Amino acid sequence: MPLFLVYESDRLAIVIEMVFAGDGSLQSSDLYGAMVRNRAKLACNSVAGWPDGKGPMPKGIGMVNGLGENLWLRTALPGN
Repeated sequence: MPLFLVYESDRLAIVIEMVFAGDGSLQSSDLYGAMVRNRAKLACNSVAGWPDGKGPMPKGIGMVNGLGENLWLRTALPGN
């Protein structure tokens, strides 16, 4: 199994952080390395219908504090 799919495993990642103003202009950005851990065991096909009301919330979302709210905010952005 690929390392990025292994539940509760640590792995290296590259983070691209961008901060936007209300008008959509880029205010700042940064690029850095980080250690991340898969805590929710989510796959795109298991999450895709949930924000649109076409499926139940995947169990893994409730296991990570704040993840549900974060995903809802991301799907509410224009272009998503």
